[in-house]
This record gives sequence, structure tokens and C-alpha cells, in this order.
Amino acid sequence: MLRQRYQEFLRFQAAQREEKEFLMLRFREARDVVEKLNAERTEMKCQLEQALWEVEQLKGRQQPSALEKEIPEPEEADTMTLTQELAEPMMAPGPET
Repeated sequence: MLRQRYQEFLRFQAAQREEKEFLMLRFREARDVVEKLNAERTEMKCQLEQALWEVEQLKGRQQPSALEKEIPEPEEADTMTLTQELAEPMMAPGPET
């Protein structure tokens, strides 16, 4: 009876050892996957920050300068009015001598 119990105990110990080794292997694999994903996330975050920086640089180049913002583009009507005002004194009849 004692020998039988001892054999059962040894089988139980072996099964527990195998289960522990299996779980340790799975946890090690899971840890490796998490580390890999963290590294990929960090790399992608750096790439995103770089891309955002580049977009901001491009936006800065596309915005008009402060000087361009202050000086409005002349409208066609303003140009025509100015031309007419300059031409009128030349066409007006002057005192005949």
C-alpha cells in the first residue's frame, strides 16, 4: 500500500513538473511577444512623430508670409479706377492759348 501511494505521488510530481515546464514555456513565449510588440510600438511612435514633424514643416512652407498677408492683392476694379484717374488729366481740355 505504501509503495503504491509512493508511485502515485511520483507520477503526480512528474505531471506537475511537466505542467510547470509547459506553463513556463508559454509565459516565456508570451513575454517575447509582448517585448516584440512594445519595440514595434515604440518604433511606430517614432515614425509617427517624424511624420507629424514633416507635415508641420510642409504646412509652414505653404502658409503665406506675414508680408503677403498684410498686402492685399489688387482687385481688377481698383486697377481700372487708377488707370482712369491717371488718364483723365491728359484728356481734359486745357486753356487754349
